[in-house]
Amino acid sequence: MNARALRLALPLAAILGMAPSTLPAAEAVHVPTPVVRTLANGLTVAVFPDDRLPMVQIQLLVAAGSVHEPPGAAGVANLTFQMLSQGTASRSPAVYVAAVEALGGSVGGATSREFTTVNGSFIATDFEAGLELLADAVVHPVLSEDRLALVKDQAAAVLTRARQDAGTLADDHLWATVFAGHPFGRSPQGALRGLPALGVAQVRAFHRERYRPDRTLLAIAGDVTPERAFRAAEDLLGPWGGRTAETAPAAPPTGTGWRVRIVDAPGLDRAELRLGVPGPARAAKDYDAMVVASDLLEQVDPGAGIHAGVFGLKDGGLFSIAAAAPVDSVGAEVARIRLALGGWTAGPAPERGLAAVRHRLLGGYPLQFETLDGVIAKWMAVAFNGLPDDAIATEPEHIAGLTAADVRAAAARWVPDGMVLVVLGPAERLKPQLASLGPVEVVTRGDVADVVEEPSTAMAPPAPEALSKGRAIAALAIAAHGGLARLRGIKDSNIDGDIRMTVGHEELKGQASQLRKDPMRFLFTMVFPGIRTVQGLEGDSAWSTSGLGGTEEAGDSVAVAGLQSGFRSDLLHLLLAAADSTSRVAWRGQERVDDRDADVIEVVASDGDRRVLCFDAVSHQMLAMEQNDAGHSARRLYRDLREVNGVLWPFSEERLLDGQRTMTFTLRHVAFNTGVKNEVFRRPKHPAPPKARPR
Repeated sequence: MNARALRLALPLAAILGMAPSTLPAAEAVHVPTPVVRTLANGLTVAVFPDDRLPMVQIQLLVAAGSVHEPPGAAGVANLTFQMLSQGTASRSPAVYVAAVEALGGSVGGATSREFTTVNGSFIATDFEAGLELLADAVVHPVLSEDRLALVKDQAAAVLTRARQDAGTLADDHLWATVFAGHPFGRSPQGALRGLPALGVAQVRAFHRERYRPDRTLLAIAGDVTPERAFRAAEDLLGPWGGRTAETAPAAPPTGTGWRVRIVDAPGLDRAELRLGVPGPARAAKDYDAMVVASDLLEQVDPGAGIHAGVFGLKDGGLFSIAAAAPVDSVGAEVARIRLALGGWTAGPAPERGLAAVRHRLLGGYPLQFETLDGVIAKWMAVAFNGLPDDAIATEPEHIAGLTAADVRAAAARWVPDGMVLVVLGPAERLKPQLASLGPVEVVTRGDVADVVEEPSTAMAPPAPEALSKGRAIAALAIAAHGGLARLRGIKDSNIDGDIRMTVGHEELKGQASQLRKDPMRFLFTMVFPGIRTVQGLEGDSAWSTSGLGGTEEAGDSVAVAGLQSGFRSDLLHLLLAAADSTSRVAWRGQERVDDRDADVIEVVASDGDRRVLCFDAVSHQMLAMEQNDAGHSARRLYRDLREVNGVLWPFSEERLLDGQRTMTFTLRHVAFNTGVKNEVFRRPKHPAPPKARPR
């Protein structure tokens, strides 16, 4: 997206979210009034005629934000938006860019939590051609696999740069902690760990379900008549069909006392602090009062250097406080902020301070209507959030009428004695300063990619209902794969096939075989051109050979643990662990796996080994297994299930580490109960070297 397009995207995000910093006396405000019409397909079109300049600004708002992403697909909303510029059914990416440049126009947009915007600016005489380009991108994107790979690389680079900024990092953790387990907690940019695993099927499904006209707003402002604008909208977007997938908004969480998260950043000398609680939605009656209250809070103790604000969404919001302090002064800074909060909510605001805030907020209100994109952004804030049609005109009057009691009451309602506190800095020095507030959670700086808890990463103790549901789904899955009796009847297994391993930017192709026998015997052989490796396990003893010469060595404790984990990771032992009465089996929710709804089941064995299993929500067949309790995600995707001796077995396995593909294993042969001898798994014995002959 070019710089000008980015500038055009910012006003809407600001107006629909954070309160504007300058809001003027009602009698001094001229509010542009649009001509609004709803097309037969449900698309709402607003036209703002303005012939001061021979330009037209166009903006589409689609209800396709990160809150609409299915579980396990964080970042798919942003990827879908980015893919709109990667070619359409009638234009390649290069042809599309050339068409925009030929008009002397610009296109851009952005993805946020609740929506995606796509905008364009064109000379008035090229209005129809410009609208056709935007419509083509939104309605007819190609969404190809090869272009998605490029877009994912670009998105990962943007995320990586953003994670280097301490303020952005702290903000993301605040949203994720305040809204733990809620869609609001997801970063609109997605998560670095999960980004590589997102496939074109998920992007296509998201576009198909969310990019529909019935929840979309189209605003056109500039040197164009309503008749001409509506005619073009009808011609170019009238045929756009379908209905947006229904998704009931989840209720935002409520405050539950102090919660403290330290994001460990040992190299920082100055810590970033964020405090927050769920706040009012944009259309809530308390929203304007909280805007005023936020400004007043900054005046309670100017020396504290705090910045407060309310970010209003359609179905909820966030009230937050930002500050920074030397690492060893964080405890004192938090105490100072708490003292300011106490004075802020305990009594009415002084009238003098309230008058100053009113003057500042109202003084610049007309400036929002000085540009075409400002006019569009303000109208979309009203239309998207379901505010009354006259909300723009009456907003200054409403703010002017707020009393000190109104402001204090709103602050007391929304800011309880207990908030989420996020501090970015050295955990070793910060934790003793914050322990008095309550339990302190410490996460690594790299954990920001997974600040949002998905079903597969949930670690909280499961409720009794989750335990019973987990057992029930596990039983269905076992039945779907052949039944418990057949599975328990398998004493050994032998599989072999073709393997592809990704090492850096290179891919190695070879053959592999795996031989298993209960209890805990495992032989894993891989053969590549010029390389042969064998890893063996017998109980608590491991060994390996490598190279064509077969150099053999004993395995250490790490090798033993790795091979034992590998032994347990085939479908047979995963299902048997889920059937074991000593395992804790809990349903954690649903995610999308390979474009299919999957029940997520956590299985914790009696020895503490934890696995997350994903079963198709309809057929109950196993789709994936993940281990993610060590700060990383190791996932196996199972495909091409075939029946072998009455047991449904995957003939294709893809392995991912932190979302990056590391290996694919395509089976040619699967056999059970072959009668393999125990000796096969034992460490090879080499004859002793011959004794030297005496001279």
